[in-house]
Amino acid sequence: MRRDHTVSKAMPSDRRSEEASRGSINFHFKGEVILTRDFYLLSRSRHQDHLHMDTQKRGYPMTTDDNKALVQRFYDEVINQKNLAALDQFVSPNAVNHTVPAGLPQGPSQFLGLHLNAFPDVKVTVEDLLAEGDKVIARVSFRGTQQGAFASIHPRGKPITVMAINIFRIANGQMVEHWGLADRLSALQQLGVVPPPGQLS
Repeated sequence: MRRDHTVSKAMPSDRRSEEASRGSINFHFKGEVILTRDFYLLSRSRHQDHLHMDTQKRGYPMTTDDNKALVQRFYDEVINQKNLAALDQFVSPNAVNHTVPAGLPQGPSQFLGLHLNAFPDVKVTVEDLLAEGDKVIARVSFRGTQQGAFASIHPRGKPITVMAINIFRIANGQMVEHWGLADRLSALQQLGVVPPPGQLS
């Protein structure tokens, strides 16, 4: 034991420093591995939490706020930006429109395309959004100028403002049913197709 102690004591100071340095480096290296491993596990856990939250957000049922946001984006991104290519993001391919006027196309893309062609400058303003369960009620105003044919009405170049109330049922993050009521009489009067009140005879 004494000889071992002597050898250890006789070890040059620079060698002892080197051994100590190696031990220190080894300690720090191990610490970095542990920290890196823990950071990876923590990051992975957080990433999985985000995925879970995103899945829940896309899952069923959506909240009423989610449903209202979907309808608002539909008006902003599809109608106001005239982007029918984005329609599939909002409307189910099996969606049913319960209030399509006679003589107008049933398909959502064709139905909206007819309106956008007739009123290419149309602007929709959402006045109110109410939600209950899986349904959203939107009170909106449409403003635009008829520059193309609309059904049997030839272009008249007249600006109109039409109020409407639309009800959407949302499922799986898309609109699956629609009921709508628009002031079509006022629209026809503004276009000059129907005489205004007081001039009917």
